[in-house]
Amino acid sequence: MRASLLIAGLLLGTTAAAADLQSQINAVRQAELGQQAERRAEWEYRMREQQAAWQWEYDHWLAEKRRIEAARAAREAERRADKRRDQVYEDELRRLDIEERKLRLTQLKARTDRSGEFIDQELHGEAARTDEIQSRADANRNLSEGGKALMQSEGVAREKEAGSWFK
Repeated sequence: MRASLLIAGLLLGTTAAAADLQSQINAVRQAELGQQAERRAEWEYRMREQQAAWQWEYDHWLAEKRRIEAARAAREAERRADKRRDQVYEDELRRLDIEERKLRLTQLKARTDRSGEFIDQELHGEAARTDEIQSRADANRNLSEGGKALMQSEGVAREKEAGSWFK
């Protein structure tokens, strides 16, 4: 019986020790699981922080990229507006140049069409000057001939007077 008791005591002692060992193993296991859960929570927190930092950097990079693109688009729009303005100005200059050429051509054509009139006016002017010169010459000739006739008449009268006996 003693042996039975000893075996029963050993069995009970080993089961108690085994139960105590099992509870210790479970406690270690729980501690390890707690540490793992803590490490996992810390890792997840760091990952969320890293993700937030990456997201912040990405958002800032994207905002900067959009700002740069908007500035580039604004410069391009300004360049296109300047180009359009220059083209409109050059078109206006060409239009004015063509209009000026047309006016000069019309003026030249009108002058050419009236060139006969100008020539006629010049000829009439020359004819008037010639007539004036001719009139002066005729007047001078008439005066000379009148003076000559007067002198001849006086000469004839003096001859008659000198030839007559009665004075």
